[in-house]
Amino acid sequence: MFWSLGGVVYRHKKAILLAWMAIFVAGVFSAAPMWSRLTSEVITDNRFEAIRADRQIKEVAGLKGEVIAVVDEVDVDDPVVAEQVNAAVADIMVMEGVVSALDYYIAPLPMLVSEDGNATLVMVNISNGLSDEDAVTLAERVGERLRSMTVGKISVGGSLLFPDEFVDDAVASVWTSAKIILPLLILLVALLSGFFVSSFLWGGVFIAIAGGLAAVLLSMQFVGDLPIFVLGGVGVLGIGVTLASSFLVLFRFREEIARHPDSVETAITKTVATAGKTVVMAGGAVILCLLLLAITFDVGLLRTLVLGGVPAALLGTGVALTFVPAALTLGGHRSRFVKKFNPTKAGRFFSLGELLANRALLVTSGVLIFFFLLIIPLRSATIGLNGPEVMPDSPGESRRLIETIQERFSLPMPVINVFLAAPLSSPEVKMVLQELGEMEEVESAMPRLGVTGDGTIIDVIQVGTTQGTGAQEIIRSVRTLDLPVQMLVGGPTALLVDFKDHLSDRLPILVVFTALVVGLLVFLLTTSLIMPFLAIAVAVVAVYSSIGVTILLLDKGRFAGSWGYESVLSLDILTILLVPLVVGVTSLQIVVFLLGRMVELRSKGGVEHEPIIATHHVSVAALHRTGDAILSVALLLCIVYTSLALGDLFTLAQVGLGAATAIFVAGGLMLLLMPALAALTGENAWWAPALLQRFASSDELRLSGESPVPIPLIDIADSTDIHTPENDLDQDEDTTDSTDDAEDAAPRIVSPEP
Repeated sequence: MFWSLGGVVYRHKKAILLAWMAIFVAGVFSAAPMWSRLTSEVITDNRFEAIRADRQIKEVAGLKGEVIAVVDEVDVDDPVVAEQVNAAVADIMVMEGVVSALDYYIAPLPMLVSEDGNATLVMVNISNGLSDEDAVTLAERVGERLRSMTVGKISVGGSLLFPDEFVDDAVASVWTSAKIILPLLILLVALLSGFFVSSFLWGGVFIAIAGGLAAVLLSMQFVGDLPIFVLGGVGVLGIGVTLASSFLVLFRFREEIARHPDSVETAITKTVATAGKTVVMAGGAVILCLLLLAITFDVGLLRTLVLGGVPAALLGTGVALTFVPAALTLGGHRSRFVKKFNPTKAGRFFSLGELLANRALLVTSGVLIFFFLLIIPLRSATIGLNGPEVMPDSPGESRRLIETIQERFSLPMPVINVFLAAPLSSPEVKMVLQELGEMEEVESAMPRLGVTGDGTIIDVIQVGTTQGTGAQEIIRSVRTLDLPVQMLVGGPTALLVDFKDHLSDRLPILVVFTALVVGLLVFLLTTSLIMPFLAIAVAVVAVYSSIGVTILLLDKGRFAGSWGYESVLSLDILTILLVPLVVGVTSLQIVVFLLGRMVELRSKGGVEHEPIIATHHVSVAALHRTGDAILSVALLLCIVYTSLALGDLFTLAQVGLGAATAIFVAGGLMLLLMPALAALTGENAWWAPALLQRFASSDELRLSGESPVPIPLIDIADSTDIHTPENDLDQDEDTTDSTDDAEDAAPRIVSPEP
């Protein structure tokens, strides 16, 4: 199949390139409506008690949300200020949908004036009877009227204005990163792959990615609003899969054109035929694991992420198998990157592989010790759901508003809300208030006044941080109360508790099923019952080390001050989800690339006898052949993810820095651990029952029934001569002899007889 695909790609290269350009144009222009469907809401599932509680509280209180304004840099006793505020409040109160408005000049409460007397608050409540869209429109009108006051410095925010502001800041941050990183990335790829033509090749690859992702995201709009988190997640998944697969094809083409310098068609065809199986297997592994993620976790956010991630993985695989080889036909064979390549020369990865094979036990022990040190921070991590504190203080106002209220006002801002389906005078309400009053973690618990519906709302203020251990303990303790009436606990901290509990409950199921799927795919690739365990062990080390690195780097507000976000004291739980997902996807591809090459190199080119070299020799040769591609992918992904920190939204900066560091560390651990484990297990790594051994022959590597061309294998034996098969390198005897003299320190190349 892949042999035929390679021929089709070469014969119809222009049509393929035009098709991808058409996808780009169609995707970009048709995805314009996508931006209007973006939302900052990430968890809205009614299965979580906190979500049900918040909806019930809004219904009982009769409020959709609020608009809050700070009038700063004024003398609150100035009659001009009082006149301006009273006029604005009067205009706001006649707006349809406004329930109430509170300011210091209507109700002279101390909490409405700053401690220094130079600022005052205006609070406006919006009716729950409005639709979400109408409520936001009304909130914007209220905000415009408040900003029209000509006294002091006005900051406006609130629960109805924050989501749109967050989306605007996120989109602006993404565009800022893209404008800087894309030209730089194309230049770096050109330098990394060593030829100017690559800048056009990879520019085309990124264009194909952009158009394809735009089309994917456009299709997702038909299932509802698109969370900004999903937009970022689908983007990094698509870029990761595409870059990894494309570099594998590029480096394989470099080998094939070295063997067939006079036939680009043969080189392209064999590139697709040999690398195609590995690319498809890696893409299939990614897709299956994403589907398991959606099946295991009953969360709309993750299912939407998978809904976009699966097409993005298919997109990356398609780009690698069609666009990249088609683009390589346009001068790729004449590049310095290809011409300077010598398949018989031992490079840095051969030396590394030889070291790993000879020091396998020491390397494995060192990697495992480093791994266990990395996962220690997991026990003390401070995980939260970030809010306005991760937003820039300009041009948006939400963060500045919240920080001003927290620092200068005594206004209580409860983040824990308890709803009881009972009147205020009922014994159940009294019991809950008594329990809350006895908790050391509770600073105050007060019933909310002015509730119009049936039920009681208790606002709780915790001791310590809003999402700290104390606040979470309050929620868990209240939920253990056995009451004869309905009781729901809501608020952002309660949602964090619900989400963490759900992830903790389902995570073991995901780990088990993912291990089974990955093990099955590796078995089908290697026909070994031992290799799946090695691959799973390497993937586990990569994923869990990525979590440890992220926590070690960003937990408890580390580096937040460098960006001017001193109030960020926790690591967003969505970062903890996205970083290991990105690393897991890349890890699966790297494992499949290494194992696929080991299987191919281990074959004797169609002769059904015992393998010609030991397992650790195969791992050395596989690392030699794929190391450059893996390193290039890791470096480029680090650059791509780090670019997210160039924007002003600290949430994206957390994801970018975490993913870049995790990819670097996890990729390094995998490159060390996989060859070392293969060397430790030796030939036993390829063990399988006799019934399955017949499938391990090289017949599966045949291309259209032909015997494959023997592939030069690097042997780590202490030999100084080089032998290159004529049918591989197309060199005569004199050229080979001269190469022997020039490369007397190189390892011996062993090639089977065809």
